[in-house]
Amino acid sequence: MNANCTAPVFAGQCKLCGGLGMIGYDVEVLHAAFGKLHPCPDCRGMSGSYGGHKRAGTFGSSNGHRSERVLDGTAQHAGHVAADADAPQTAAQRAAVVKASTRWRVHTDADADSNAEPAQWIVEGLFGAGTVNIVYGDSGSGKTWAMLDLAVCVAMGTPWLGRVVERGAVHYVYEDTGARNFPARLQACKAGHAAPAELGITYTLRAGVNICDRGDVLKELAALVEVAGARLVVIDTFINAARDVENENDALQVARVFQLLGELAQRSGAAVVVLDHANKSGGYRGSTAKKGAVDCMVEVSSSSVPGNAARIRRITFKLDKARDAEAHSLHAMAHLGPGTFSLRMTLAAGAAADAASDTAAAPQAQAEVLDYLQAHGASTAAAIAGAYTGRSLESTRNAVNKLVRHEKVRRADGGKRGVVALYELCS
Repeated sequence: MNANCTAPVFAGQCKLCGGLGMIGYDVEVLHAAFGKLHPCPDCRGMSGSYGGHKRAGTFGSSNGHRSERVLDGTAQHAGHVAADADAPQTAAQRAAVVKASTRWRVHTDADADSNAEPAQWIVEGLFGAGTVNIVYGDSGSGKTWAMLDLAVCVAMGTPWLGRVVERGAVHYVYEDTGARNFPARLQACKAGHAAPAELGITYTLRAGVNICDRGDVLKELAALVEVAGARLVVIDTFINAARDVENENDALQVARVFQLLGELAQRSGAAVVVLDHANKSGGYRGSTAKKGAVDCMVEVSSSSVPGNAARIRRITFKLDKARDAEAHSLHAMAHLGPGTFSLRMTLAAGAAADAASDTAAAPQAQAEVLDYLQAHGASTAAAIAGAYTGRSLESTRNAVNKLVRHEKVRRADGGKRGVVALYELCS
């Protein structure tokens, strides 16, 4: 580049820096020295290290003038500035300089190709490893029941509503009211899945956990999650656990909470699920910072099933946001009996009047097949059908065949003809 002095150099002043005492080097934008001031080597008896060509940047001087001056290393005249011999020439060299110039971990577009990894799901298509998520709904919509049912499935490694899960420990932070009923709810969900006495589910009840407090989240809770080896962490509910949030509409207060939870999720690799209440219009409560901060947001709603004397409700899980999956909805039938709770996948409301019919319960039949094979290993279609009241052998076979086509189930006996087919889960 070429430039002329815009201010005079007075007698006694350094001809290189014009009395400023500092200079800037004429290097490429990505060079580590770009935009930085250095002591003038002529004024202070120092030698340069960037190929001898310097540029006095635009800044104020003691004589009241502002100057932009391009000078060569001899300080004899203003003139053409050659390219810096030490400046990196290739993209890779420039990237290396950038990475070395900061304490932050800098990536390049080349890294994006080599580091691309598929999402690691704790619950397929819903909650990924190292993510923060929200499940919200009205009081009585079934949020806690659904998350306890999910906790049992994750602890057992059993598919949840037809979704494959990663088997692992679960920690449940219960800060909502009704803590005395929580153990009975958990036992009912375990009974609904015929779970063993010990699954690896830990929980705290109204322990005073404060998810606004860095120590509570990144020290106490993080240590608990690490010791338990939890792959799923449920916090129930936001309003009771976020003790220092005075206004849920305050974006800054809300964002700080989810920053802490995000750090917990990243450190532990667990999926963190926060339960929250709906607002008066049916949407999520508080600031839009909630939705912006999470990877997945699920709305839970429920309705009674007409003509059923038993405690049966239809529950819908609608994805308001899904960062790593397509938005969709899940539908289930919740059966609450004496000491037992079960949640089975079904079709959307209105698709069938009776959830027990084979036509309407095709997805439920598939979930039953997956559940049975997970618990019992290689089995026949007849054995699977016989384990569920009202399930016909034909509907079970149809469910098995569909799962085979989707490569979730396969023949365990190699597909030999003339023998009763045995089926098992695909690895």
